[in-house]
Amino acid sequence: MTSKDRINQALKDSKKKQADLGRELNLKSSSVSEMLSSPGEAPTNYIQAAAKITGFLEQWLLTGEGLKRKEPGGTNNNPDIQKGNIIPVYDTVATAGMTLVQEDQPSYSKPTESVNTGSLFRDASAAMRVYGDSMFPKYQAGCMIALKEIIDPDNIVYGEDYVVETSEQRVLKRLMKSEKGEEYIELNSINPQKDDRGRAVFAPKDIHLTKLRRIFKVLGQVRYEIGGDTIIHREP
Repeated sequence: MTSKDRINQALKDSKKKQADLGRELNLKSSSVSEMLSSPGEAPTNYIQAAAKITGFLEQWLLTGEGLKRKEPGGTNNNPDIQKGNIIPVYDTVATAGMTLVQEDQPSYSKPTESVNTGSLFRDASAAMRVYGDSMFPKYQAGCMIALKEIIDPDNIVYGEDYVVETSEQRVLKRLMKSEKGEEYIELNSINPQKDDRGRAVFAPKDIHLTKLRRIFKVLGQVRYEIGGDTIIHREP
């Protein structure tokens, strides 16, 4: 069962219609119907809207795990968790090196868990784990990062960190303007490690904008706290 199936089940059990979900999302009922009947997982905004109008818990709608609805009388005394934005954590990873992505590896696989951002990173749409050390010490291997997809490359802020996906690789890099011109971007590492000859181990690389499939802005790192709950903290 996918998250779209669970949304449809929640609508049915709560006696709500796709038109009700459409009004919450400010979308036509036909658009909602088309989205929920298509393959794959539901976007985060659909899950949030469905939880709001049906009373079903976001985590169950997202993963199918845990309680479907809040138990009668159950409370959560942490206001950040109550108001938080639950985002999916995907099995796919952002590599800090230049590791190739396998041909059959999807951009987004099925989420393996979820995290609650609390009152921070409300624009985050997903989280991934980092492997490799080209962005060390800021990002250590195994850490989790919160991401927001950037649709228009013109919105890239140079000097900040992004996950860049092409047909061959998915990497976490600091983006800079390229000396090759405006049609290119330069992927930079922050690890200053050098080889025996004094050359940078993680050298910059230029790629053409047409090679980009997706770009995700790194909003911060995820850290588990507050007992069994999860919340995202911004790292310095």
